[in-house]
Amino acid sequence: MLNTSENIEVRQFLYKHFKIKAIVGLPRNIFKDTPTLCSLIFAQKKTKEEIEMWDKSWSKHLNLNNQKIKKVKVNLTKDLKDASIDSKKMYKNLLNNLDPIIDNDSWFLKRGKNPEVLKLENIKNASKTEISKYTKKIFSVAGFHAKIILETFKKIVESENYKFPVYMVSEVGFKLSNRKEKIRPNQLMKIVGKQSDQEKPNFHLLDEPYFIKIETDNPKTVLDHIKGNVKWD
Repeated sequence: MLNTSENIEVRQFLYKHFKIKAIVGLPRNIFKDTPTLCSLIFAQKKTKEEIEMWDKSWSKHLNLNNQKIKKVKVNLTKDLKDASIDSKKMYKNLLNNLDPIIDNDSWFLKRGKNPEVLKLENIKNASKTEISKYTKKIFSVAGFHAKIILETFKKIVESENYKFPVYMVSEVGFKLSNRKEKIRPNQLMKIVGKQSDQEKPNFHLLDEPYFIKIETDNPKTVLDHIKGNVKWD
């Protein structure tokens, strides 16, 4: 969800409605029979005004990208009719006009009865007519429209230009297996029993009320670092 193009809508939602403050990458097998990697996201909800600003910026950049594609279509028709422009020049103009949305190495999957991988490089040495038809075919596939959304998203993220720490944790106090739960160290947080004042690696080992002990003066766990370093508005 955090880094694949298929889940861009999830990231759009997060960036639109929240300011991400920190991400913690967790190890595999923290859930039984599920080796999927999971992450913790620490985020602060944006104000109504900030969300409205996001919407305005989104509309602006999306409109600019759509206008860019309309201009490319017009230029394709012009180059096709202009006898002074050969196929190589037409292809070069196409790449320049589409930058940075797609480039020579970009590819798209055309689904349906006859699936096809569409790539601009395939028409590098094609005729002007073939270049025009092939490019319009690329413009018609869902993957190309998703690329426009991705480029729009990139522009807004670049304009917001804020950073947040990312932590990687290899131990969270336990490891699940088919036979039993194994006790492991806990790099994420320090769990302490309220009555015994003893630290335990995970909640399952406690038979008393507990609290999470945070030590920012001598940080050892991820939560120690987050508490000490992350600034909330």
